[in-house]
Amino acid sequence: MMRKILVINSSPRAGGNTQALCEAFAQGARTAGHEVEVLRIGDLDIRPCRGCLACTHGRGDPCVIADDMRVTYAAYNRADTLVFASPIYNWTFNGQMMVMNNRLFADSASKGFAIPKKECGFLLTAESDGEDVFALAVTYYHHMLAQRGWSHLGGVTAGGVLEVGAIAGHPALEDARRLGGEV
Repeated sequence: MMRKILVINSSPRAGGNTQALCEAFAQGARTAGHEVEVLRIGDLDIRPCRGCLACTHGRGDPCVIADDMRVTYAAYNRADTLVFASPIYNWTFNGQMMVMNNRLFADSASKGFAIPKKECGFLLTAESDGEDVFALAVTYYHHMLAQRGWSHLGGVTAGGVLEVGAIAGHPALEDARRLGGEV
């Protein structure tokens, strides 16, 4: 069955290690016959939630903040599978991913808190190596899925990749390609 996959790349660094992991995943998924969109939210103007709750009262479409989150909402609603791709900042997802994720509240609130069922995965890069570097982000990710009733399809971590291009030859690239093909 063909899936519509949205890979949300929150890295602010174009051509970086997170992007390479996204491209490997997308290549595997496209080879398997899936439709893949990679959205670089690091390039978008997505502002934090104001806590105004207009979305809970049917105001906004779905949010009253007029920024590039509208692009993200459209892509999010087209997709049945989400892949969260982020460099690790201070042991968790970077700020761009956290702000975007917080703003997804408006989408569900504007729909009476009906949260669409999604399958999800993650692609994470970090300067340091070792699974403990990714532990907080992975715990947050699984909690987010549990709260939304989403299912986990897999994840890939790539540690020891700080400088642009450091991921070249890293086994995580093949892991991401394989995960994309198995979705």
